[in-house]
Amino acid sequence: MTDRWPRCLESISSVVLAEFDRAGHLLHDNEGMRRLCADSDERPWHLFTQPHLDDLVQALPDAQGRVHAGLLTASTRSLPMLSLTGELRVDSDALWLVAGYDMAEFHALSSSLLVLNDELGAAYRDLTRSARELKTRE
Repeated sequence: MTDRWPRCLESISSVVLAEFDRAGHLLHDNEGMRRLCADSDERPWHLFTQPHLDDLVQALPDAQGRVHAGLLTASTRSLPMLSLTGELRVDSDALWLVAGYDMAEFHALSSSLLVLNDELGAAYRDLTRSARELKTRE
């Protein structure tokens, strides 16, 4: 580990952190990045489909060293499209990725899941009642 990559970042899984060399080889990552890569045969560099990291490593950074800030789209076998929010920075040696899961999207999906679960429960109760009524008629 270098001073640029503190050990305290290693176990964080809710945020995706990675350092790539300018050729796209992964130098350091954390649990969030490893979880994202777990079911992929692709190199981590190639998981990011929008924007492509190949394009960003060539981009001119702003005054803070950023080449991208905002949405990042990753694609794996189990998650054909995953949106993250974060930024990419470059320096002479590396490209730094810092991104988090879109919490608004997470909350929307959680709410949808609760509604679907309630609807499934109601459908099951209706089906059970209908089966009882049918059995009584028979």
